[in-house]
Amino acid sequence: MDIKNERGLAFIIVLTLVTLFTMTFAYFLWTSSLGVKATKSNIEHIRAFYLAEAGLERARYDLNQDSNWAFNNANTDFNGIDMTAVENLGSTDVWYQVPYSATTQGNLLGSGNYNVWLKNIPGGGGILDDEIYVKARGTYKLNSRAIQVKLTSGRVFDDLSGGVTNAIEAEGSITVGGSADIFPEPQEDYIEQYADVNFEDIFGMTKTELKDIARNHFPDTYYGDDPDEVPFSNDPATGLTWIDSPDAESQVTSSFGGENGWGILIVEGDFKITGGNFSGIIYVTGDMNVAAGNPVIEGGIFVECGATIDTTILGNATITFSADAAGDAFAYMSSSLPAMVENWQEVDP
Repeated sequence: MDIKNERGLAFIIVLTLVTLFTMTFAYFLWTSSLGVKATKSNIEHIRAFYLAEAGLERARYDLNQDSNWAFNNANTDFNGIDMTAVENLGSTDVWYQVPYSATTQGNLLGSGNYNVWLKNIPGGGGILDDEIYVKARGTYKLNSRAIQVKLTSGRVFDDLSGGVTNAIEAEGSITVGGSADIFPEPQEDYIEQYADVNFEDIFGMTKTELKDIARNHFPDTYYGDDPDEVPFSNDPATGLTWIDSPDAESQVTSSFGGENGWGILIVEGDFKITGGNFSGIIYVTGDMNVAAGNPVIEGGIFVECGATIDTTILGNATITFSADAAGDAFAYMSSSLPAMVENWQEVDP
């Protein structure tokens, strides 16, 4: 092969390699561009979802501030938002949009916004309903996602105080000894032993449901995730307190975190009080012993096992049935809990 032919062959090979490189590079740029677009679209899709969540949280906040959840011609105020212009106001089978300000949303949320709709529960429509449907749609540029939930008000606790009628109820026996006092008198009218102590009847929900509320909304007074945190031992007990200590006896020896305890106190396991004051409701799944140290309890005590009130060694325990103390505990729950999600699903925007 002469030199001229060799140069021609080399040129063809180089040209072929350059062409292949150019095509490969162009393909790489094209696929990278598609990847960037897909990533950008996915990010915008995610942002749309969280905008829908933001709309739901806005509605939960306003519902928590509002005294009633059913909207009709007699009730057109939604936490200061005028609902009179909403079409079909108060219908139980029609979604109607909350007139949140789109301008305000734009200032706060950049290129995105949310819209929120409410619907009364079918068959409801009363002024003081405790459940409502909420649908929230988040939109970010060209992407939209929507979620629909059924919310339950914390006011479910409002109607439960009537279930507390005794100073102490236990499924087992109750022993009162020493100089312990049960009030009002005669004390036997406010003690019920061998009773049917039912958690759901008292609190309107299962132990698991109330425990989740304690863990999620009252983390400062939830004890049990860390085994080193129990027994309870004079830690604060305010609002809703949950002690998960089935393998060890929790106890209070002098006070509830340096002050008086109040609210609802749930103890999974055995519980002993030898001092301190508590106002509200105490529920114990194991045995309970109130003894010595002048402990004072107002409200109502429920014990799934046996209960012993004995101050023969020291002090003078006082247990007083108080409908007001029990009512205050439930009222606190009603006023402090955000609207609770009963069920949740993503729906078409």
